[in-house]
Amino acid sequence: MIDVDRSKEFQKKHNGLDSRFEVVKPLLNLESRDTVLILEIYGESGIGKTTLALDIYNKIKHQFEAASFLDNVREASDRWFQGIEILQMTLLSKMGEETDSMYTAGREIKHRLRDKRVLLVLDSVYSIKQLEALAGGSDWFGSGSRIIITTRDKSLVDNYAMNGFIIEKYKIEEMNIQDSMELFCWNAFDTINPAKNFEDLTTLAVSYAKGVPFVLVRLGYILKGMTPNDWEMILEKLNKGIRNAEIQPVLASSYDSLLHSDQQIFLDIACFFKGEKWEYVKRVIMPYISFGIRALVMKYLINIDENGCLDMHDIIQDMAKQVIINESPNINGRSRLWDFNEVLHVLRWNEDNWKIQGIILDPPSHKKIYSLRSYAFEKMENLRILIVRNTTFSTAPHYLPNSLRLLDWKGYPSESFPNEFYPSKIVDFNLLHSSLSLKNRFKMFLDLTFINLSECQSITRIPDVSGSINLRVLTLDRCRKLVTFPDSIGFMPKLACLSASKCTKLESFVPKIDLPSLEVLSFNLCKRLEHFPDVTRKMDKPLRISMIGTAVKRLPNSVGNLTGLEYIDMSFCRRLDDLSSTFFLLPKLATLRIDGCSQLRKSFI
Repeated sequence: MIDVDRSKEFQKKHNGLDSRFEVVKPLLNLESRDTVLILEIYGESGIGKTTLALDIYNKIKHQFEAASFLDNVREASDRWFQGIEILQMTLLSKMGEETDSMYTAGREIKHRLRDKRVLLVLDSVYSIKQLEALAGGSDWFGSGSRIIITTRDKSLVDNYAMNGFIIEKYKIEEMNIQDSMELFCWNAFDTINPAKNFEDLTTLAVSYAKGVPFVLVRLGYILKGMTPNDWEMILEKLNKGIRNAEIQPVLASSYDSLLHSDQQIFLDIACFFKGEKWEYVKRVIMPYISFGIRALVMKYLINIDENGCLDMHDIIQDMAKQVIINESPNINGRSRLWDFNEVLHVLRWNEDNWKIQGIILDPPSHKKIYSLRSYAFEKMENLRILIVRNTTFSTAPHYLPNSLRLLDWKGYPSESFPNEFYPSKIVDFNLLHSSLSLKNRFKMFLDLTFINLSECQSITRIPDVSGSINLRVLTLDRCRKLVTFPDSIGFMPKLACLSASKCTKLESFVPKIDLPSLEVLSFNLCKRLEHFPDVTRKMDKPLRISMIGTAVKRLPNSVGNLTGLEYIDMSFCRRLDDLSSTFFLLPKLATLRIDGCSQLRKSFI
């Protein structure tokens, strides 16, 4: 993981925040312990909302019993499957309150934090739904708690006082000249004053930035180490002011200095993967991109937050998209497409689309499409990334490119893939809530690491996937017609996570398992599942098992081979009447949950 320092370096390079903090501090009314207060920090993109919120957080968190800073709520809730639930679990974890189920995390926030004085920062909130899920009412938190949110919507919390909160607002304005000068100089000269012979040029650069912290930081970084002549040339390009359109030449200079391979990584992140986990993006794009990511971080084009997620400022994202638009005046001549109407145009017309490498269809509200051509993807032989969300098609494609590495299509509209579809380089199948039945034999995909078929209601049996020897994650939650698994699933050498919770017709898993890489096994609320498999040899990897509400009667003696087992939850397994004696000899077992196991012999309770 690339180390991104969010504390010492932050304090060093953002001296101009002190004056803002002193203005905001009285609004927080920290002396009062009788109310729960929300402070809304709002303003335009790039103005420094997140920077100020983080500064406040670092300066006052020691005054609270627990504290949590949640980065980029907007991206996390939109991009991740069950993003809100993951944010709820993250919130609890950062507050020192672990939870084992994302399905109950929302209720547990209120239950576990209602007597604690907490500090919660929610960065980049754009909808009331997100706020309600993470801070639904003043009774969720102890008296004296403070919630800080950053947003571009000044009216976001206007009606939130009815939830019992005291509401305060702070509009973040441009930085004053002195603070702007310090922030720029820290990034250009590593000191708060201009270097000799750069005084007038520094004044000119700071005036261009017009008090926008992000522009001050980026411009200072870009000009650092250059000669006065270089400064004059770059500043001249900026004309009379910097805003999104005018800053593009400055940002483009950082992009132009990248290796071609790093440019491609940058464009992929900007169009498809902002807010996603770095490990996920590395897996999807190419396994050797670590050095490219480092180059992007060092040039301040992206950031990796403390949760391991890729973040990119909106202004930089706009620049990246402008690079792609400049590739061609024709839509089908561009390498990546993200605009909903432009993607539909390409899919409806049989044009020369060989240059397209990535497509995302993700409209802000659900759309149903009736006019997809059967062979809409036929001429896209270089398509690597296909993401379809919030869109329903009335017909299924008769052709998909074999060049795909990522197929992320929520609601895929067919029971099967096209006959000639064999994407040998596929890494991720993310086909949540699809019509797939997968009755045909699954082909060998050596690079495949991730399969998500959750909520696919036509699947009754998982096909043999043993040819995909690098498969690490198999998720089948809420496949309500799933009955059984092939025996080969029990012998996947790289499988780390298998989840089939709420598969209400699942009757059997596999008779035996030898899964040396397994870390998570989940069969929660599989009410017909009666047997736990024999464990053929020792499995030393740290392991968590969750089988809440199953019909399992007893565990086999071979569970003693689960030497890495740390946690098991068999709560409300009402038919469970015995636990193997070897179970209690497991060396790493720290948590056993058997609440509601009414048939279990008293000697084990």
